[in-house]
Amino acid sequence: MVKVAAVFGLSGVGKSWLISRYARLPAVLHIQASQLLCEAKATISGGVVTSEELRTGAVLDNQEFLTIAFATARASAVIPIIFDGHCLVDSGSQLIEIPTKVIEALSFSGLVFVQGDAQEIVARRRRDFTRTRPLRSAEEISLHQLRANSLCEEYAKRLKLDLHTVDAGDEGRFAGAIASIVQR
Repeated sequence: MVKVAAVFGLSGVGKSWLISRYARLPAVLHIQASQLLCEAKATISGGVVTSEELRTGAVLDNQEFLTIAFATARASAVIPIIFDGHCLVDSGSQLIEIPTKVIEALSFSGLVFVQGDAQEIVARRRRDFTRTRPLRSAEEISLHQLRANSLCEEYAKRLKLDLHTVDAGDEGRFAGAIASIVQR
């Protein structure tokens, strides 16, 4: 079974940017949880499913679809995977924590948490017109980020996984964290 480095962080922190910089190397496969889930749900429903629907819909119910879709994708992979996902989902009306049992079912090899300056996350969210996200203050973002980090620490402890915390934009440290997970 191929190794999987799971990368978590708040929406707008810069996870996908860091991953895209690293995933340019042909030695890793970048899988976005939202894209995988949209495709799986679209296959079942016969229609288009957006990431906005995932965020505001039955987030916890969707995790079973994600687990199955990821197991299928992983089974056909021949190179290490970088899994781009969320451990904390802001539905707009509530924060939804992804349970440890879901993380366990995904069978990650290690975790990376990307953290960033709350003001910068707010600014990125405001500049990004490709997605709809709840508008939050820097104070709210700080609290959400602390909770997301705590969730990752909890996953790592309970599942005996290495956890690397990386600052947004730190390509060198990110590359080192991913390499230490997928090359073990």
